[in-house]
Amino acid sequence: MRSLVVVAVALPVAAARDVAGNTDHTADSFAEFFDKEVRDVRSATAGLPPPLISRTASSSLASFRPCTQTEVRRIIMQSPVKSGMLDPVPTFLVRESVDLLLPFLTTLANTSLMEGRLPASQKHAIVTPRLKKSGLDPTDIANLRPVSNLTFMSKVIERAAASQLNTYLSENGLTPRLQSAYRKKHSTETAMLRVWSDLLTSADVREVTLLGLLDLSAAFECVDHDILLHGLEVAFGLTNTALVPD
Repeated sequence: MRSLVVVAVALPVAAARDVAGNTDHTADSFAEFFDKEVRDVRSATAGLPPPLISRTASSSLASFRPCTQTEVRRIIMQSPVKSGMLDPVPTFLVRESVDLLLPFLTTLANTSLMEGRLPASQKHAIVTPRLKKSGLDPTDIANLRPVSNLTFMSKVIERAAASQLNTYLSENGLTPRLQSAYRKKHSTETAMLRVWSDLLTSADVREVTLLGLLDLSAAFECVDHDILLHGLEVAFGLTNTALVPD
């Protein structure tokens, strides 16, 4: 849902340092390169018709339910102990004082879920350039990818929404049967095993198998929000504040 997508913004620093210690690139040059990468993809596909999305959802999810303090506490305690510069206090202190802070943190999470939006303070991130693979030339800006360090509470709220969304999709049989990503007990290994099984099954009956692999450049950065929202509404039944805020 659009309202819970965290907007990452580069902080106005004089220069950005990558993992190799290179400072030839400024924060502005990184921002311009990453922005241009998305613009180029959108420009190349601007003249294409939107994808056809068939209506498959017979159920609907109009809003997220409030979380209990027990649920928020469990999410906090199960989350990685990571802190960023935007967090007012280190995450380990939040965990150590979780029972004292729990009423406030639960109210913050539930207000965000009920309104379908994050507070402005939770929509920022510190963007750090990282090498896509070790050994690449760090002076070539194309070899770097942006990594957004988000606030701890924004991730807690995200996990609360994701848990309810995954439960809804599972209970209503809306999760694609062959999807391996972002599913419990599924991974790249289960995807590979399925492909390997299909290859062997075809070979057993003397069929020729052709495998096509597609690697999308900056796939997540180039998601079209209008197409995404339309698909969530039509194919998965998300409406109202579960889809967009009032």
